Amino acid sequence: MKKIFLLLAISWLGISEELLYDVKILGIKAGTQRISQVEESGRIKLISETKTNGFFSKFYKVDDYIEVLLEKKPLLPDYFPVYLLQKINEGKYHGLFEAKFDQRKKTVLITSDGKEQEIELPEKTYDIISLIHYLRSIDLHSGDLGEFNLIIKGELKKIAIEAEEKNITIKGKSYDVYEVGEPYNNPLYEKEEKEVIKIWFEKESKIPLMIKAPTSAGAITAILKR
Repeated sequence: MKKIFLLLAISWLGISEELLYDVKILGIKAGTQRISQVEESGRIKLISETKTNGFFSKFYKVDDYIEVLLEKKPLLPDYFPVYLLQKINEGKYHGLFEAKFDQRKKTVLITSDGKEQEIELPEKTYDIISLIHYLRSIDLHSGDLGEFNLIIKGELKKIAIEAEEKNITIKGKSYDVYEVGEPYNNPLYEKEEKEVIKIWFEKESKIPLMIKAPTSAGAITAILKR
């Protein structure tokens, strides 16, 4: 009965997907990340929650919350972000960021810890969660996927994205994937950066099996629980 009630509650809320990941920081199991997608009134709400466990939090606590609202483009299957909220708590770093997109005026109003700034909205502007949603909606292929702009901690960062077909092993199981992300020798950077964004999509389902992103403490890797 409880299981049936839970399924009804999820259906009523409009949750179409929820993915749970084990999180590793510096190769150590540190906590979990939960990514959910909720469809409501023709919009899509994406929510990501990343938390370290009690043991790891004693040394380096992470409590990140990201919420992004997507709207459908008129007469097109694509979705674009209209609102973004980032609550970042990583160790001693704490930040609250908000972005309101005006796709008609091509501007974005970014609020960083209470300070507002309206800037021009470049094409292909996302955050890491809505970027994953976009990449799952297109036909991936090996090679250059172009340049994107990511809003990270209230700032725009231009990144180059490329994809490569690979076979990887996760928890003893083999997967055919597209490894998508920034090249390690990204020409957009002034110097080589080892901590870059990488996402491994299962080829058949396009589910992100692993997500790697930089933090102030180094790389954080989320591995899908199966």
